Amino acid sequence: MRMHDHWIALGLGAALSGLLLGCTSGDVAAPKPAPDPSQLFWALTLDHHAVNLSTTAPYDTLQLTATPRTVTGDTLPDNGTVVYTSSDLSTVRVSQDGLVQAVAPGTGVTLVASLTIGNLTRVDTTFVNVTANATPPVLESLSIHPVPPDSAKRAAALFGGGYLWPVATTDASGNPIPDLAVACSSSDPSVAVVPASCGFIQAFRPGHVVLTASTTAYGITKADTLDFTVGQVDAAIVVLATGTPLGTVTVATGGTVMWLNQLGEPVDIAFDDTTNVAQDPNCQCGSGNIPPFDDARSRLFPVPGTYTYHSSAVQGSGTVIVADDH
Repeated sequence: MRMHDHWIALGLGAALSGLLLGCTSGDVAAPKPAPDPSQLFWALTLDHHAVNLSTTAPYDTLQLTATPRTVTGDTLPDNGTVVYTSSDLSTVRVSQDGLVQAVAPGTGVTLVASLTIGNLTRVDTTFVNVTANATPPVLESLSIHPVPPDSAKRAAALFGGGYLWPVATTDASGNPIPDLAVACSSSDPSVAVVPASCGFIQAFRPGHVVLTASTTAYGITKADTLDFTVGQVDAAIVVLATGTPLGTVTVATGGTVMWLNQLGEPVDIAFDDTTNVAQDPNCQCGSGNIPPFDDARSRLFPVPGTYTYHSSAVQGSGTVIVADDH
């Protein structure tokens, strides 16, 4: 190495050493603290979710307020601009400060509030109906409770089916107020859901939920809540197929189990105890054990308990659990 190159190398080494020393000095920036999860932007909530207006003042306007919230439901400080939009400007208009204005009669208009904070955008929705009634009815009550002797319990529906559900809106004389927009929600959509417009419940699995309904009609706001229970399914299907074990199914007391034969040969089902294995009135195919058959047979189970059965065409045993949840 030439002398000139030697001094250049020494100079670069000294500079690099100084740089490394500087990186380990007290001038290193402290790491940024992790954000508090409880203060993250989690939801945007409107104060009205179903609104009924008239084209006649003073029933033609309503002020909407959108609130950003944390995961715990606390209010976030105002650090963004909410954007309001209407799905039908010829029926309902909404200003950028959330003032709703009825323009013409119509139903099912969707108002959407949107807020972006950082890289997160959250939205909430309000449904609006508009009439031309100059003297609209005065809302006295809103109820989603069942009418006796009905109860607030339904079986989980096979394949996610559902049930019609009453929504009652009345005036001070107890007269129904038809065609009001009402908003509904479920506390646990994995158990049961209701559409935003109410009137129907889809029951998925056993459990408990709180159903909530609300409406604002011509300046008056009403809400109702209902503790709703989803029980075991009323019916279950066991598929008899090659390589498929019999397994276990659970039904509610009084439920029905159907055995669907896909083996291509007659199949029998024999219960260890046939005492409470009853005839299914929809099947008209006897009770107790099931003799060889070619398509499908079902049995009714009116008494809670565990029912073990076998089949000569399928290895192992199967179990029907009848839950005492009714």
